[in-house]
Amino acid sequence: MAEHRDEVDSRWNRANKPPPKRRRPHPTQRQKESATDSFVVDLADWLSSHLTTADQIEAIATRIGNDVTAELDGSFDASSRDARRKTLAESHFWCDMLAALATTLNAVQKQIDKTIDQVPKLVVSAIEPQTTIGQATVRLVAARTWDLVKNIEFVKAAIAALDLSEPLRAIRMLAVMICPAPERHEVVVKHCMNPLIGQHVSSVTKHRLEAALPEEWLT
Repeated sequence: MAEHRDEVDSRWNRANKPPPKRRRPHPTQRQKESATDSFVVDLADWLSSHLTTADQIEAIATRIGNDVTAELDGSFDASSRDARRKTLAESHFWCDMLAALATTLNAVQKQIDKTIDQVPKLVVSAIEPQTTIGQATVRLVAARTWDLVKNIEFVKAAIAALDLSEPLRAIRMLAVMICPAPERHEVVVKHCMNPLIGQHVSSVTKHRLEAALPEEWLT
């Protein structure tokens, strides 16, 4: 991990020669990439000493990676399975889905008794404006993902306690970690990275994000 952090720090320093004294109007792609890489390294550091959260993330990732993917494969023409998997991976669909789920659970946390049964419908509403994936896929994945996630033991306990903070944190972290290019993915930055700034990432990384990414993504 220390070696990885040194590599990320080195990339950031190379992308910022000389170091900027104030926010640049047009950050380079290298700046954006190294800033979000710094965020991921900070998350990995934090998770190394918070193994319960790491296990929670793995539980969600396993349900989605195994069960949701298998059901999706079985619901469409098998001949196009590989092409569809590639399209979903390259289009940011999975991190879009997680970011939408995080957005929805954040809203549910505020009115949990009234809206808990509306999660799949709200997830579809949150993801549809930014995804190019067809409605049938979106609706199937949203419904099945929530059905599986809400039955993971720590999520069931959180719902019973009317406190979704742990599932919400795990989903946000997972979205950031699976996103192929967070520096290009506004919803992941706004709804998953930005809420984690402070307790889970360093002030150095916060400065890098503020220097490299659009200000409106971090508000």
